[in-house]
Amino acid sequence: MFVGLRFGIIFISMRRIIESINNGLIQREFGTLTFSVSRVEHTIRPGATCEGSFSVTASSHALSEGYVYSDDYRMECITTEFSGMQDEIAYRFNGTDLIPGQEVKGNFVLLSNRGEYQIPFSISVESEFLQSSIGPIRNVFHFTNLARTKWDEALALFYSPRFEEIFTGPDREFLALYRCLSGVKGSGRNMDEFLISIHKKTPVEYIPAEKSVDISDPGDISRFRLEIVKNGWGYTRFRIMTEGEFLSVEDSEVDFDSFLGNKYQLYYYVDPAKLHVGSNYGAIRLVSDRGEETIPVVVRVTGEHLHLKDMTKVRMQRVVSLMECYEAHRLKKISTREWLDKSQAIVTDMLASDPEDLRARLYQIHLMITHGRSNEAMWNLRKVKDQAQSVQTENSYLWCYYLYLNSLIDEEDMDIDTLTEEVEYCYKTDPDNWRLCWLLSVMSPEYKDAGRRWEMYEQAYDRGCNSPAIYLEAARIAMDNPTIISKLDGFDMMVIRYLSKKQLMTEDLAVAVRTIAEHTKEYSPSMIRLLAFCYQDDPQDDLLSIICSQLISAGRKDIKAHRWYDYAVMQGLKITRLYEYYMMSVDKNSEDEIPRSVLLYFSFQSDLDYETNAYLYAYVVAHRKEDPEMYSKYKRQISEFVADQLKAHHNNRFLAVLYKDMIDDVTLSDQKTAEDVADVFFIYELDTSDIPDARYCVLSYEHCDGEQLFPVTDGKAYIPIYSDDHCIAIEDSNRNRFVGTARTEPIRLMSPGRILLSLQLLVKDHIGIDTYCCIEHRMSVDIRSENEFRFRNLLENGGFSADYARNVTMKLARFYYDQDRIEELDSFLEKLDSSDVAEYERAECIRLMISRSMYDKAMDWIYRYGPEGVDKVVLSDLVYGWLPVHRDEPGQYDALVTQIIFECLESGKINLVAMQYEMAHIYGTLRTLRDVWKKARELKSDTRDLEEKMLIQILYTGGYVPERSEVLWNYAHNEPDRDILTAALANASFENFVEGAVTPDRIFDILTDAYEMGISLGKICDLAYVRHMAENRDRIDDRTRPLLKEALHRLLADDVVISCFRELADFMPSMGRFSDCVIIEYRTSPDTRVDIHYIIESEDEDYHTDPMREVYKGVYSKMFTIFFGEKIMYYITEETDDENEKLSESNTLAKNDMGDSAPRGRFGLIDDMCMARALRDYSTVDALMEEYYRREYMSDRLFGMHKG
Repeated sequence: MFVGLRFGIIFISMRRIIESINNGLIQREFGTLTFSVSRVEHTIRPGATCEGSFSVTASSHALSEGYVYSDDYRMECITTEFSGMQDEIAYRFNGTDLIPGQEVKGNFVLLSNRGEYQIPFSISVESEFLQSSIGPIRNVFHFTNLARTKWDEALALFYSPRFEEIFTGPDREFLALYRCLSGVKGSGRNMDEFLISIHKKTPVEYIPAEKSVDISDPGDISRFRLEIVKNGWGYTRFRIMTEGEFLSVEDSEVDFDSFLGNKYQLYYYVDPAKLHVGSNYGAIRLVSDRGEETIPVVVRVTGEHLHLKDMTKVRMQRVVSLMECYEAHRLKKISTREWLDKSQAIVTDMLASDPEDLRARLYQIHLMITHGRSNEAMWNLRKVKDQAQSVQTENSYLWCYYLYLNSLIDEEDMDIDTLTEEVEYCYKTDPDNWRLCWLLSVMSPEYKDAGRRWEMYEQAYDRGCNSPAIYLEAARIAMDNPTIISKLDGFDMMVIRYLSKKQLMTEDLAVAVRTIAEHTKEYSPSMIRLLAFCYQDDPQDDLLSIICSQLISAGRKDIKAHRWYDYAVMQGLKITRLYEYYMMSVDKNSEDEIPRSVLLYFSFQSDLDYETNAYLYAYVVAHRKEDPEMYSKYKRQISEFVADQLKAHHNNRFLAVLYKDMIDDVTLSDQKTAEDVADVFFIYELDTSDIPDARYCVLSYEHCDGEQLFPVTDGKAYIPIYSDDHCIAIEDSNRNRFVGTARTEPIRLMSPGRILLSLQLLVKDHIGIDTYCCIEHRMSVDIRSENEFRFRNLLENGGFSADYARNVTMKLARFYYDQDRIEELDSFLEKLDSSDVAEYERAECIRLMISRSMYDKAMDWIYRYGPEGVDKVVLSDLVYGWLPVHRDEPGQYDALVTQIIFECLESGKINLVAMQYEMAHIYGTLRTLRDVWKKARELKSDTRDLEEKMLIQILYTGGYVPERSEVLWNYAHNEPDRDILTAALANASFENFVEGAVTPDRIFDILTDAYEMGISLGKICDLAYVRHMAENRDRIDDRTRPLLKEALHRLLADDVVISCFRELADFMPSMGRFSDCVIIEYRTSPDTRVDIHYIIESEDEDYHTDPMREVYKGVYSKMFTIFFGEKIMYYITEETDDENEKLSESNTLAKNDMGDSAPRGRFGLIDDMCMARALRDYSTVDALMEEYYRREYMSDRLFGMHKG
């Protein structure tokens, strides 16, 4: 309903019609208005406003005017009034606090001089479903369909801020999972993990068309194809890796775009240069983060198909085999005969493959010399001389080898020094060639000295040589002279390792190594490996001590180092910090026994890190029955340690054992200690070993927003979990998160029991205890007396997500109300903000506010969010409490209060104060005002002002309500405004007399009262009153008779003649003249020229034309006197706008049409005489003549002319 000062001004403007009516100007041609719309509809986003307009047009050329308003306080009419032939009505709707799915309906009401009109409007707030190209996404099922067909669009939606809105109903259980997996924005893999985890899809499988590949004798570098079929839909990405150096692939990584449909063509290459004769084994691996598929590859090569490169490779393999035989011989692992036989076989194969192979021919000559076949060897040397000289430049080694073989033959003309100088020259030219180094070392007298040879070999090593031949020669030098080993790194280290690997270490060598190790301060992993080799050969305590000291100096705490510490402890070695490193390196997952010496060592004091101490102390506690004495030694420091760890909020599976053992009721009696215990009580241990690359554990809850990250250390993470509505994901270094595909379950370190019960009693404000006590089941809220304060704690400390907090808020309010805890309820409601309450709970919250007389706050909430959804009884209670304080204060709530009261009329719970407010403030259609008026009458309220509004509006708009006469009656008898009353009566009289409306008798009773009060009512009231009395002669009594006479006198004085005068011919003498007449009344538009054309059948030959007299606007009359036997035929014409005449009515009047009920005058007596004579009733004729003369005599005597 529109209220306020502006509409008061509008009604002042409407009163102009009163003056017009009272001046005799009653406008009845209201006409109609048309509108550009039949209804106004808008759909808006939540919190938005909308604007629009519609046009109003008059249906005729007459100007229109009026006023427009809305019956809902949120719809503002920017255009409040209109006029002219056409106008535009602008409006604005304020939907600031409306919620998704809400609909506001109302009406634009137009009050005009052409009637009342209503244009309904409907404002709908969009239901905030996520929109997609396939339609709204209402739930997880819809989202899965989108992901299946349009993955990229689904991915963008998955990480949108509003995605959580789809988790309603049964899908609510996936909310915590979503929060866990949506932390890495844009990750398609994590979205895939989400869909897999909720069982909406399965992981994509990559299936090779061939389970294995077998290739025989490939030619040059060959390209092969392997078809990969993708089974399933979703995130697609895998890496292609190969095993075997002969294999390579075109693509190292494959994604969705690489597939054509569900197939991908994997192209791979085989390099023959990297193959050997026989079977070459390799594999192609398809590696994804969910596993891998391995396709074995076998490439078979036969000798017939070897190319030059292949032959070179085979030849080099034979050279290696030849070197291995030589090494075995020098190390005395095979006999000379066996060495010679194996070498001969290899050389024979080499020559069989290529008889011109210079290397093989030189090997053959070397074997001849070794067998003592010098002549044959000499002959062959001469034979290959030219071939050897030809490669002197490009392969100096073969040339020098040729020279070396010549030096082995004792001939007189052979100059050994010259040969040696040539080899030395070649070596200086190519110092990186270790073969030249070896040849020179065995030919030159300069290198007969072991030290010089060692130095030469070390230089070759520094230049990158790693040939076993060099190591072999150096090892022989070290075995003969252990003191040549001067350091445990570089070449010396390689030689020692070679010796150890070949099991050539001697006691002297071991001593030399230990001596050097004892004086080496810097840690070297290679040295430790060397010492380990030495220890395996000769397990000496001093060597073990060196190893452990080195490991301790390097801070080694791994399990490999622990093996050495364990050896040292078992041997009872005295090494600084040995026991500390023994404990710090122990495998805490094993159940190995801790040596008693270690236990005793730490029984006095331990400065180990807290995790190691926890392991140590947990071991002592676990074995206290077997060794109670040891437990008693440790008890004090365990107690102190537990106190410190509680303060540091540490927990793990070993600390949990200690907490269970040490925490008792005395410990928990201290409030601070109890809070510290609460901090560690809910910690879980999570083993992430299934995901080797795990970096973090991600924890999310359904009842609170966001996620928490906990680092993974040594494959474990420690996570505080407070309720069972949680979800845990594991994140790797690529930020992939695993939930459904990770087989990990957190292990609770401390089981609920005595400690938890004590904590619940002692700790009153702790997020863990509060959450545990409140979130018993997934999203259930069960508030009881014992946990009420914990719900309040979580609300105040932000322990809930917004939607969960709203749920809790309302249930907490209901709890206070149901438990009659009024003070808490009042305090809670006073602090409550509307945003803390779910939309569907606001009505209930408003009810509670009203029950606690918080009317102002309740009114503010309703003003913001609208009265929709609030029970009408509740609204009535609000009005009942709010109005007594604020009814005299104009303000922003006036329109709302008026609207609320009107909506509550049906409930019946409206008191007198509310009704008085409503009547004073409401403006609307006549039906609206009528409904308020009827309710006010029931409450026996003074309705005078409301009735005045209704009467003014009736006069202005021409509107109608059936109760109009009752309204007018009540108003007329309650100190009416005379002008308004006069206008209302004139309007009712006009409708009765001019328009022929049926008018209730009480309207004429009001007229009677008005006449009695001396109110001047006007001609139209006289006309209606006279007609009514003429038609209802029984209503003429002593009260109405004089009033009727006065009205008749006023009409006669104005020469008014109307048809009902004949019925009143005997009412008074001056009306007698109408007894013998017929009066024709005709109604048309006012101020129209109307002519009656008539002819008396027995007398006239032509029609006579007389103008009909307009007795009132649009009402015309003509009086005729007709005697017996006469007929008058007539027709009536109107003058049209184009000055032509229009026939509108015709009829015939005859004697018989006059009837017999009317009083008879002298003309009536003459007429009766004619009738009696026609009937030959002469006695009647005589009697009538006698009566006629008597009346004539009386008339002359009474009304004769006065002669003065």
